[in-house]
Amino acid sequence: MGDSRRYFRILRKAALLNFTNIVVSRFDVWTYVPSKLIRMGFFFLFATSVFAPGTKIAGYTPEEALLFFAFMNFIDVVLQLFYRGLTDHPRIIKNGDFDFILTKPINPLWYCTFRIFDILDLITLPAVFAFLGYALWQWPGTIDAGTALITFVLVLCAFIIALCLNIMVAAIAFWSTETTNIHWIYRDLVYVSRFPPEVFPVAVRTVMTYIIPIFVIVSFPTKALLNRLSAFDLIWAMMATIGLVFVTNYVWQKGLRHYTSASS
Repeated sequence: MGDSRRYFRILRKAALLNFTNIVVSRFDVWTYVPSKLIRMGFFFLFATSVFAPGTKIAGYTPEEALLFFAFMNFIDVVLQLFYRGLTDHPRIIKNGDFDFILTKPINPLWYCTFRIFDILDLITLPAVFAFLGYALWQWPGTIDAGTALITFVLVLCAFIIALCLNIMVAAIAFWSTETTNIHWIYRDLVYVSRFPPEVFPVAVRTVMTYIIPIFVIVSFPTKALLNRLSAFDLIWAMMATIGLVFVTNYVWQKGLRHYTSASS
């Protein structure tokens, strides 16, 4: 319990420090938030306009397809609240700042992951939930307790899998700090997953479900809500989540052993 309180205090102070750095420039604040809301507005406009009423996309109605967009936006924005520090990991490796992190009495993986918490991103959350609520309101289906529970479990699996993938991408910096392109490949794959997986060829679905489980992050929670997820896929999602936790820990620990101090 004491460690939990200590880590929470560190997270709170890191968030306040990051907020202080941002608000130094009023121009940055007054352009950052509107820019994010405008970008989200264009995303909403695209999502509501791309599907013609009365048509079906790979067997999904426009209302069902809209849920894929809404879930992708929800998961992506919430993830960015917490995991932004991982995108900065190559820089602190290159500059030698990681040496200072290793001297701190705190888990380096936890600190590297959560040390950048952007409070301004919280302002966009109402728009995210509004989009998700609108998609659910447009969908004529009903949600029972069992469906809600399975969907909730899969959303948790999605956050864990996404965290693991981001950590592994960040861990590549222990061997090479040129990881920007790999990070953007991951981002592009997440954006692709906003469409129902049945849109893509079987080979693409197989790779993005069982090798790089991007569809598990976005498509599986949506399909569970629509009662279109098989029992095999549900079991695979939980197995993939557990397996990735162990693989990610192995990759990170191996990277730490490979890391050479900037001062050495």
